[in-house]
Amino acid sequence: MIAKSQGVSLDNLRKANNNLSDTILPGQVLKVGVTNTSTAQTEKSSIKYTASDLDMLSRLITAEAQGEPYDAQVAVGEVVINRVKHNLFPNSISSVINQKTNGNFEFTPVLNGNIKKPATESAVKAAYEALHGNDPTNNALFFFDGGVPKGLTSPQPVSIVIGHMTFVYLIES
Repeated sequence: MIAKSQGVSLDNLRKANNNLSDTILPGQVLKVGVTNTSTAQTEKSSIKYTASDLDMLSRLITAEAQGEPYDAQVAVGEVVINRVKHNLFPNSISSVINQKTNGNFEFTPVLNGNIKKPATESAVKAAYEALHGNDPTNNALFFFDGGVPKGLTSPQPVSIVIGHMTFVYLIES
């Protein structure tokens, strides 16, 4: 799946990574293509990222949006990307996903351990799409599962509702 998403053959991916086996461990960084780089990005990506970042984002999407429409899965990934780009959040995928605010994780799957479960094929595709600029949220920075939580979003206008997920903006004062 990684080879396919990066537009390289599986044989070339294996060769670039010392005859890589079928087992890839969380956090493992892969070389993609003929260059000697450890990133899995292409020139078209909206931010720099590694294969490890793609994996972590895919696992978050699986944990947060499995069973939701594909656009909601892309939107969850894009919220993370939007945060990486925003000055009020950390500037890497891993830091955004593992961020704590007032002692609480921003994303429940980090707290409950669901982030450690393998990503679905759909989530990997959605993560790749989000990393390459598909933003169905139009720059939303937060999402909620379920109906529109009126008390939580009163200062934050709703961007879009996809499936059972509500995506919202941040109003800065």
